[in-house]
Amino acid sequence: GWRDLCMLSSCCSIIVILSLSIALGVTSNKNPSAAVAPAPSTAAVVVTTEPTLSPSNPPTLSPTLPPVDFTWCYESTEDQALQDDRYLSLRYKFVRSGVSTGAEFYDELSYQRKSLCWLAFGDRLAVEASDPFAMQRYILATIYYGLGEPQRMLNEGWLSGQFECEWTPLVGCDSRTDSTVTRLALSGTGLTG
Repeated sequence: GWRDLCMLSSCCSIIVILSLSIALGVTSNKNPSAAVAPAPSTAAVVVTTEPTLSPSNPPTLSPTLPPVDFTWCYESTEDQALQDDRYLSLRYKFVRSGVSTGAEFYDELSYQRKSLCWLAFGDRLAVEASDPFAMQRYILATIYYGLGEPQRMLNEGWLSGQFECEWTPLVGCDSRTDSTVTRLALSGTGLTG
């Protein structure tokens, strides 16, 4: 039935995304650089008692809440993070599935560790290890950190607390399920080869 088709599509997508993630790890020996925040606006504020027009800018995909600070998770040893049940269950799932290794999570500089820390402590969607799309979300985060944390990807909604299929236009999903990633449009993000 459709569940089998969805699972098959998920597995195929995970294999493609995992291959891309592994290729990034092989070709990129650089540490990811921190994303540079845009300069604050210096626009003047005009106070008026007259009614104003509707806002001219459409809503953005970026969250309006400030991001959750989870740098403590990957800027120190893994000891404190391992005490958290969600972190531990996600870590176990990814190691057991073969997507990542314990050594990658132990390494404070790895993009796999940053991705796991984001998923466990920084992701506003707060997926559990039992979520069938937790691995897909982790792999996409790993690609983001593996590419050096491009600001463009954040601007397009990546790591925003929304479902992965809402990280458009960089992510395309199966139109039948609207949950399985089937396409990545990563031109302009530093990916070469």
